[in-house]
Amino acid sequence: MSILITAFEPYHHWKENASLMCLRLLEKDESINSFLSTNVYPVDFLTARELLYKDIVKDFDYIIHLGQTDISSKLTLEKVGKNFGEGSEEFNEHFNNQLTDDGPFELTTNSDIERWHQLLDRNNIPNEISTDAGTYLCNAVLYWSLYTINQRNLKTRTSFIHIPPDKTQIVSAGTETPSSDIGLSIKGLKLIINDIISVSGQGGVS
Repeated sequence: MSILITAFEPYHHWKENASLMCLRLLEKDESINSFLSTNVYPVDFLTARELLYKDIVKDFDYIIHLGQTDISSKLTLEKVGKNFGEGSEEFNEHFNNQLTDDGPFELTTNSDIERWHQLLDRNNIPNEISTDAGTYLCNAVLYWSLYTINQRNLKTRTSFIHIPPDKTQIVSAGTETPSSDIGLSIKGLKLIINDIISVSGQGGVS
């Protein structure tokens, strides 16, 4: 079982990114890190796409992309990637609103996020399933992953999970953005990772 976890660097006014905070903590967790590879993407469409394509051809069993949400205090399991983007001069210059010229408007995750949703509920981890990953880089990474996997007929299952900011980030940034506790986010992510490992028949650690 091979699982790639990706996260993003800090962006805008944020000194830290909750997704990167989670990735670093997962890397240190000896109960699961033998199953994990990790990568950190810059908040830059062209470079992130290049790194993503290099990751996908390694044919991981699972890729879990992590990103920070500024609008929810829950782990958000993204169901749909859209062939659309906006919000930066870089994107407008190179992509003309579309992530690919020949892809469908929407692609649905091939991971069982309904099962993860129920698993998190049973363990009292606030979470939700979303059909709108936004129009910026988080959505783009999910869409490019699904599109490339389909085009190459790969075995890889991929998903995107938005992580709420940790409460310490809110204090540092001086905002009223919805937040959570990074420990709760890690607990939820470990439940998902262990579920993947368990379903594969390779055990798992609580």
